[in-house]
Amino acid sequence: MHNATYYYYYCCYYYNNNNYYYYNYIYYYYYYYYYYCYYYYYYYYYYYYYYYYFYYFMK
Repeated sequence: MHNATYYYYYCCYYYNNNNYYYYNYIYYYYYYYYYYCYYYYYYYYYYYYYYYYFYYFMK
């Protein structure tokens, strides 16, 4: 969960600090990249809780 959170905030930082450099041509590319990282974060979020409950179920 910690690694997924770090990856999500890193992508947000990367998006927020680079979109104004390519505001015309590559703006939508970073827009898509930001939401891809947002989905990637929630994928690891739910995977973490699935593993958490599965671990206590098997205990």
